[in-house]
Amino acid sequence: MAHYVAPFAAVDIIDKQLVVLQLASAQGRLWVHQWHQQPATQACSQKLHCRALMTVMDHRAVHYQQLSEHQQLHQVRESVHASLGLEHTQLDTLTLDYQHTPLGTQVVSGHCSQVRKKQQQFEVLKCPVSIVEPAFQAVIRATNFLLAEHYSPAQSHALSPEWQILQLAEPLSTLIRCHYGSISALSFHSESDLTSIIGSPLPTFYFGNRNISNRHQFGSQPMLQTLALPSYLQENMSTALGDQLLPLFGCALRGFIKWHH
Repeated sequence: MAHYVAPFAAVDIIDKQLVVLQLASAQGRLWVHQWHQQPATQACSQKLHCRALMTVMDHRAVHYQQLSEHQQLHQVRESVHASLGLEHTQLDTLTLDYQHTPLGTQVVSGHCSQVRKKQQQFEVLKCPVSIVEPAFQAVIRATNFLLAEHYSPAQSHALSPEWQILQLAEPLSTLIRCHYGSISALSFHSESDLTSIIGSPLPTFYFGNRNISNRHQFGSQPMLQTLALPSYLQENMSTALGDQLLPLFGCALRGFIKWHH
């Protein structure tokens, strides 16, 4: 059976473990082509069979905002710098990405030094880290893929155009609001805020800290659906890392996008 191996692999450090995930596909089905795991401080002797690496920046290491109008690059920069209160001498310290949507312009920005610091974490792999994306983009990509695991084609047509993804963590959980599978808002919440989120009429997909979900009895809430990787993918990955692998999986899915290579 002919198959296609993603030229790019995803890498991250999870629970002090450096993990690499590269996917392959055939006839619409995915499987793990390469999985590598080792202590993050250990020298690497593993040869990676990929063209380059991708990783994610923590939600709180980037700044997301939505501008009300379609703007060109210089206008986007001016708007971001004004919102962050940056001086003109600080303009080169920021890296940003943006895209136009029906609602305006979505912008993600972060400090260049933080991006470089993230890339340097993986120098032991002796493979370039050419893509660094916000973690929420990887989480949304993984969720869009997993919707097919949770709903039949007939049910998916009845899905609300809006839903939300809740990544449970301490001290702050991350709430990602989506509209037709694209981000519409990003916010951070303490555990005391979760009651109102749980009571939302929107379908909510969640993953992360299980102590939090157990304390709030997520399993008994009809609008809450847990997110988990399919068992056929977990067979070749570390089950000890559990759903912490979801952002890594979403990043690995990006390795198939042709315009990267």
